[in-house]
Amino acid sequence: MTSYAIASFVNRRRDVDESIDWPAVLGPVLSSSSTGSSTAVRADELAELQRATFAHVRRAVRPRPSLATDELPFPSEPVAWFPQGRFLIEAAGSTVARPGAFVQYAAGDYYIQDAGSMLALALCSARPGEWVCDTCAAPGGKSTGLLEQLGGAGVLVANEVIRSRLSLLSVSLERTGYGNQLLTNLEVEQLAQLCGPVFDCVLVDAPCTGQTMVARGKQSMAAFGAAQIAHSSARQQRILRAAAGLVKLGGRLVYSTCAYSYAENEAMVMQFASEHAGWQLTAQAGLDDWSSPLAEGCYRVWPHRHGCSGAFAALLVNQAGANFDAGGLASPRPRPRIAWKELERLPAELGELLSAELGVWRLAGDQLHCFESSLPIEWTHSAVAGTEIARRIVESRGERWTPSFGASQLHRVVGPAGRVELVDAEAIRYVAGESLRSVVSGVSQEQQGGAGSGWRMVVWRDRVLGWGKLTQGVLKNHFPKILRQPNSMF
Repeated sequence: MTSYAIASFVNRRRDVDESIDWPAVLGPVLSSSSTGSSTAVRADELAELQRATFAHVRRAVRPRPSLATDELPFPSEPVAWFPQGRFLIEAAGSTVARPGAFVQYAAGDYYIQDAGSMLALALCSARPGEWVCDTCAAPGGKSTGLLEQLGGAGVLVANEVIRSRLSLLSVSLERTGYGNQLLTNLEVEQLAQLCGPVFDCVLVDAPCTGQTMVARGKQSMAAFGAAQIAHSSARQQRILRAAAGLVKLGGRLVYSTCAYSYAENEAMVMQFASEHAGWQLTAQAGLDDWSSPLAEGCYRVWPHRHGCSGAFAALLVNQAGANFDAGGLASPRPRPRIAWKELERLPAELGELLSAELGVWRLAGDQLHCFESSLPIEWTHSAVAGTEIARRIVESRGERWTPSFGASQLHRVVGPAGRVELVDAEAIRYVAGESLRSVVSGVSQEQQGGAGSGWRMVVWRDRVLGWGKLTQGVLKNHFPKILRQPNSMF
């Protein structure tokens, strides 16, 4: 065992042995009576809750909506509060392989997501054609779920204030294959000033103490202290108020955290509703078993009861007359603008690969993106991405274009580009990042020669994996490095 592993183990044991002041954290969510509300945490449960807080929870995934559950590479059962999500079934004495270790994961068949975080998706319940905004979107678990709920019809604005998180978020959204998203890198106040109250549904997955994530090593015991709870609560209040400026009259605002504390959850939304006339905490049908004992429209799941990491979510509806002026919100910095240039037609080199039938093509620097055509032009000027389609590379011999991962996933826009069909063994090597030599099963000998060289869409079991460039019988790998996975299986 390495010194780092030993230190982690020692710290983990110290955390387990260290007592949490649950009454201070939970406040009125904690019931002192064993006969109180069935959804409240009872005092006689606290030891079990503490053990579960430091234990590994059940693994869960959210399959692509079009995927039949029997196509998953492992046995599963539905998540009760969000049946599209699936818990992995692990029989006693057996071990289920990591869900990220399968080629099906690289192919986008499912997204690995804690079942607790699916609670917010159950409350959003986005419908095709709606305009939806995820204000704190990275790493993309909830945003990809929202895109799947929209089913390609409508718009998702995925905002992330921390720029370093945008790359993973963008690739995650592209894997869904829909393309009706726009990425922004703005403070929520700036976003409200840019868009105004136009969204049917706005999700605030608020930055929080992350108390439910201690077992995963992403938070320390300080997350349970009064100082961190107060700091998080103040930030959440600011974000929630700004996000309300994005919701149209009659629209929905979903607030969620991965924290246990009353101050970050029920207290937050109850205070907001009391201070803003017309905002109504509203119950969601089918979720009564997980409702908070303190307020209608608030829901909790717990690690010791439900096998997940724990989560909170609440649904607020903007009733008539509840809208307020987002222009009055203080913006911490000027809103950035990007010089997107609209293209009338694709470069000739890309025209051989792609069809221009979907959306609007815009170029910024050397990046070509596709944007949903219904989006206001002002929004795109403040966006960092739509769906990346290609990159321009300037060389001494001139310029050339490299198609991006996003273009391969939007198969509706792919033109007459050839396809390379991989067998299982080749797919394992492809998602590991290897080039494939003389074993390209889906291309004839004539295609592999000079005239057949060029970009190919790489396909495995009717799933589009990405791009490869065929040169003299060798398929050079262009699967995104951020998604590559060695030692895959089926």
